[in-house]
Parts: sequence; structure tokens; C-alpha cells
Amino acid sequence: MRNEKKRKIILELMKQTHKTKYSLAKAANASNPWTIQYLQQLEQKKITKNLTIINQEELINEYLKTRKKRKIIEAHLTNPEQTLKKIKTKYALTTYAAENKTTHLLFPSRYDIYIKNKEEWEKIIKQEGLLGRGNTKLIIDEEEATNNPRIINKIKIVSEELLMIDLKAEGGVCEQAYENIKNVRQNRNR
Repeated sequence: MRNEKKRKIILELMKQTHKTKYSLAKAANASNPWTIQYLQQLEQKKITKNLTIINQEELINEYLKTRKKRKIIEAHLTNPEQTLKKIKTKYALTTYAAENKTTHLLFPSRYDIYIKNKEEWEKIIKQEGLLGRGNTKLIIDEEEATNNPRIINKIKIVSEELLMIDLKAEGGVCEQAYENIKNVRQNRNR
């Protein structure tokens, strides 16, 4: 539970929209005293100062340290984008394909998708493709990834903050895409 609250606080901090610790706590659905205590821990590690991020890489590392080992189903979808556009179930695209939809640097070589309902997705995969290693990785989401996704061209995508974390965690060319998004955000916030 505490790790989940930490992750929510970090995602909210990365939005850089909160003027008070109270508004941050409220948005992260955490108590005000607990949020203040966690922010003090981040300040002691020189990751933040008040509500300003000083070291984003370390903040992302803090997020990744608290993330549970993710349950993954590998699959192959014949036409992933067409499938995503027509289904009604909760999902949110991340990494390669999500970055391609937003900043267009990466080729969508794999579709990493946060999902809620494993059984429902197994039915979709059996109708639209094959179970087993392929072009799609379904990440069973027990958190907030599938809540309030951004929608681009009828496809649901994770928040920009979570996309940055996932790209950094993926490494390789995804890390370069992360750097690009980070630079764009810094220029946007000036």
C-alpha cells in the first residue's frame, strides 16, 4: 500500500502542476502528513526541493524501486492498432508504440499494453492473434496505468509521466526517446 502511494506521489510530482503539498496529497489520494513525510525523504536524498524536482533520474529510480514485479502475457496481434481501436475494455499503451503516437521517434516494434482484465484479454488475443511470444506484451496492471489514459487517434495511451518512466526502464533506444520527452517538457515549462 505504501509503495503504491509513493508511486502515485511521484507521478503527481512529475506533472509539475501542484502548488501545495496538500493538493499533491489529494491528487495522489494519500494523507497530507504521509505525503509531507515522503517529500521530506525525497528532499533528504536531494531528489526534490519542496515540490520541485531536482534529479528526475533518481525520482524515476525511486518509482522503479517500489514497482512490483509485473505479470506479463506475451502474444501476437495480427493488427494491434485496429484491435486497440475497436475494443471496449480498459487498457493503456506504453513504450515503443505509445512513444510513436506521441513524439514519433521510435518504430512501434512491440506493443506493450497495460491491461486490467486478464481473462477478457485472453479472449481478445485468441480472436485477433496468438498467445505466445510475438509483437505484443500485455502487462497486468494492478495500479493506475489504465485509469484516465490519454486518447490519441482512438488509441488509449498512458500518461506522459508513466510513459517516461517506462521508456527509461526499458533502456536502449527507449532511453533516448525518454531524454527527448524530458527536453520537450523542460522547454514547455520555461
